[in-house]
Amino acid sequence: MGLQLRNPFRWPLTVLGGILVLLGEAFFTGQAYRRWPDEFSPLTHYHSDLGMTVGGPPGANTALGAQYYNAGQVFIGLAVILFIGGLYVYYTGDRRRDALLTIGQLAGIFIGVALIMNGVYSLDFETGHAMWVIPMFLGITIGLVPINAALYRYPGFPRWIAGYGVLVAILPLGRYLLMYVTADPLFIAEWILIYAAFVWIFLVTIDAFRRGVLSNGFKRSSKAHQRDSPGNPFRWSLTALGGLFLLLGEAFFTGMAYSHWSGAFSPLSNFHSDLGGTVASGRGANTALGAQFYDAGQIFQGLALILFVGGLNIYYTRSRRRNAVLVAGQLVGLFVGVALIMNGIYSVDFDGHAALVIPLFLALSATLILLNIALYGHPQFPRVPAVYGGLVGLIPPVMLYVTTPMLESPFVVEWILIYGAMLWVLLVVVDVLLGEIQQSN
Repeated sequence: MGLQLRNPFRWPLTVLGGILVLLGEAFFTGQAYRRWPDEFSPLTHYHSDLGMTVGGPPGANTALGAQYYNAGQVFIGLAVILFIGGLYVYYTGDRRRDALLTIGQLAGIFIGVALIMNGVYSLDFETGHAMWVIPMFLGITIGLVPINAALYRYPGFPRWIAGYGVLVAILPLGRYLLMYVTADPLFIAEWILIYAAFVWIFLVTIDAFRRGVLSNGFKRSSKAHQRDSPGNPFRWSLTALGGLFLLLGEAFFTGMAYSHWSGAFSPLSNFHSDLGGTVASGRGANTALGAQFYDAGQIFQGLALILFVGGLNIYYTRSRRRNAVLVAGQLVGLFVGVALIMNGIYSVDFDGHAALVIPLFLALSATLILLNIALYGHPQFPRVPAVYGGLVGLIPPVMLYVTTPMLESPFVVEWILIYGAMLWVLLVVVDVLLGEIQQSN
């Protein structure tokens, strides 16, 4: 229990996800609100108006304010997926009750995906926005009803929280019915619904924290907990889960950004981050939607990297020196994750980009070198991936200080660094999963 309190990455996934949801809303939406240039009120504006830069009757946010809001939607979306997926700790082995919870989880994961896509298709893209936002709100009804029906019957779970969750699930239907009858936008109704859902997440997070961190309540009361297997990805270690999200995020978001680039694009003549810029330069510029995809990917991958690096506690041993090196690598890696998130906000269109990208690459170098020094000495980690990861970590200082002057590095070297690091992440994920599969067998 002591280790759990000291290291949040060992807490139940639903606790970690719930905390990230609440922190994401407070930080990103708060920053977006701060940058709104005119008067803003829940009585006259939708929550998602904060992510709009195209002028209209409700007004529009500044470009940076909208970046913060849309980044927050992606961050919160992934956090919701973690929170909902982590609710497996409330399985008991009762097939009917667990089936209800699973159905609700599937709907909840869709809500997370819809939030992410809401961060891509902001109100600047009205067609795509409406395609995701309405199903997202209706997904709250479809998801929260079975989840709370299952939690209502969980031993010791506060029934009033489950009842409140059902009430929150009904709110979207009531909102749309009132909008249809009165023909009124009912701005405040959307805010009530959103923050009522956040309150429910907070209450469930508190209960899961009490059971999974302050005590061993989940282990004592859950029969299914003893049958954990890699069949459920949310039962994987954070390193495996975070690494999977990191790789999928690069494939999807960067791929979508590249598909929207209007001119010629090549690793021989463009930086990776050029995909996130809309302001024309000598290297070209992306479309608005293409840049949205790229910037969303940086947020998604930044949070995924934080999970991946934080979860490397599974490689701790009794060697204090080796653990100290691993912890140092994790701390620098957490900075890389935060820098990636900020890189998704301060894209190449903003002045703050250059101030972030150089520390990011140097911190990535330190992360890879420190982590692989520690992993090289691990009794069960293959030495070839450790040597390879260390060599990849040497690329940034060579790129910046040896081959060419700073900020004039060959484009292709940046791509080699990024995808070299991605390959190392894949190798670590494979090692973790093989270890988990062997343990389950």
